[in-house]
Amino acid sequence: MEFILEILNTYGMEIVGAIFTALAGVLGMVASKLATKYVNTKIKRQIARTVVRGIEQAYMTLDGPAKLDKGLKALADMLQAESITVTDLELRMLLEDALGEFNDVFNYEVMEGFAVEDLDDDQLRQFLQMNGFAYTAGMTREEMLAALGEEPEAGFLI
Repeated sequence: MEFILEILNTYGMEIVGAIFTALAGVLGMVASKLATKYVNTKIKRQIARTVVRGIEQAYMTLDGPAKLDKGLKALADMLQAESITVTDLELRMLLEDALGEFNDVFNYEVMEGFAVEDLDDDQLRQFLQMNGFAYTAGMTREEMLAALGEEPEAGFLI
């Protein structure tokens, strides 16, 4: 017993300091992993939104499955460029989540109460496409506004 007390008296502060240092290191590693996960998740979602907007703009004439393929490829490439690894399922879910947000922005029910005239030409075009109204490339603003007076086409695929 005396031996233990002598060790504690001689080295007690060093032992306590080492324990606190180890705890601080572990807490720092945990905080770093949580911060990295948070930042990566935020970056993933931002990139997915960018991909959805880009695909909708660049490939307006493609159907849903073709747009999905383009989107999955673009999202995978952009995340890889940021050194972020994801599973195929996570890729799909990120893209679907971003597409859901994108569609909600232009969903007819969400748009009720807003004046369509306040939309710029790109927003108006996307609104028409997302809600199944007749739209052809090169329509003037007046033609797009006139198309709103018609019934949406049935069975459209976004």
